[in-house]
Amino acid sequence: MSTKTKIEDKAVAAALSEIREKLDTVENYMIWLITPDQRFRIGQRVKWSRRAHKRGFPKRKCAQKGVIKSIDGFSVVVQLDGLKQPRSYHHAFFNPINGSKLF
Repeated sequence: MSTKTKIEDKAVAAALSEIREKLDTVENYMIWLITPDQRFRIGQRVKWSRRAHKRGFPKRKCAQKGVIKSIDGFSVVVQLDGLKQPRSYHHAFFNPINGSKLF
């Protein structure tokens, strides 16, 4: 690989990194413009989003998908498969199993 190619590869990698950072910023702002009642309905099946995986969720292997039990403000209460108690999470941590994946 020539020196010119290495320099071009580094420039492309830097440009892609900058684009990813800008997209993350846009996504962070978008979270506060979209409410969970626009995205979900009670009883809908959901799974963890890319954003949740970036933040270290899910904590357990068994709890990959779940059901929306209620919607409150910017959070959703989800009964995860294999767990006894539902928990409240920010709506950006979930995407519908069927339908568009926003986060």
